[in-house]
Amino acid sequence: MACARESTLRLWREAYSAFGATPSAYPRSAESLIQLVVKGGADAVPGINCLVDAYNSVSLAHLLPIGGEDLDRLAGACVLRFAATQDADVDATTAADAPKAGEVIWADDLGWTCRRWNWRQGPRTRLTESTRHAYFIIEE
Repeated sequence: MACARESTLRLWREAYSAFGATPSAYPRSAESLIQLVVKGGADAVPGINCLVDAYNSVSLAHLLPIGGEDLDRLAGACVLRFAATQDADVDATTAADAPKAGEVIWADDLGWTCRRWNWRQGPRTRLTESTRHAYFIIEE
């Protein structure tokens, strides 16, 4: 099982490279968690909230990228697509947070919800203590 998961990590890095994202600069969510644990132990993973902490523990245990969205904050279906120029104007705290045109994103009818496939969650749909209905994306 560990070999299969390591192979999955390698395939994800290849996929990131294929769409122009340097894997070491934009590690997928599971890889980021693994790096934290390798560098600082289990206590190095920051607690965010109960829901995020729970899916992070599943992500680490199975080496799977898992993302969560607040279902009540999604507008329409969440789809995987390439970012358009206008996505940079939606939901970014700073210009550096905004997706670049051509980047792979998760998006709903209002715009992006997660950048670079599964690298960075957008602020509008992230899971918080007040989330009552969640939507999870588990990628293998």
